[in-house]
Amino acid sequence: MQHNRKWILEQMRSGRKIIDIGADANRARPSIFYQMEQNMLKNYQKLHPEFGGAVSP
Repeated sequence: MQHNRKWILEQMRSGRKIIDIGADANRARPSIFYQMEQNMLKNYQKLHPEFGGAVSP
């Protein structure tokens, strides 16, 4: 999880567009990794409104 957290933070800071393909339809609940990424995106956008955020395909 720590590696994923660091990686997504680097992507957001670099200004890269994040493509959200959505939750896994085969899971009853989203994974803790997906939840973490969603929370990071939400919080990062609050602090940096200029960030484009996630894009759904």
